[in-house]
Amino acid sequence: MGTPEYMAPEQAMGGSTIGPPADIYALGVILYETRHGRTPFQGATLDVLAQVQDREPVPLSLLQIEDAARFGDDLPQMPSQGTTLAL
Repeated sequence: MGTPEYMAPEQAMGGSTIGPPADIYALGVILYETRHGRTPFQGATLDVLAQVQDREPVPLSLLQIEDAARFGDDLPQMPSQGTTLAL
């Protein structure tokens, strides 16, 4: 199965044919977490599974605003488009 926070939507829905796109999704989650210190979806296991299936991740632009407020403007910018595409 896997860790819910890193599951692609098709994997969270219990699909039987999980392939390379699910790995790319998980990589996008890792990049997102590396940049922002949190996964795109948070909560109890069943809540995360529902979020992965039904919601879009918090936009990176909103998290960048939070990060700048928390760490200052010298925080390096990460290309958000690649991470968003992976998710």
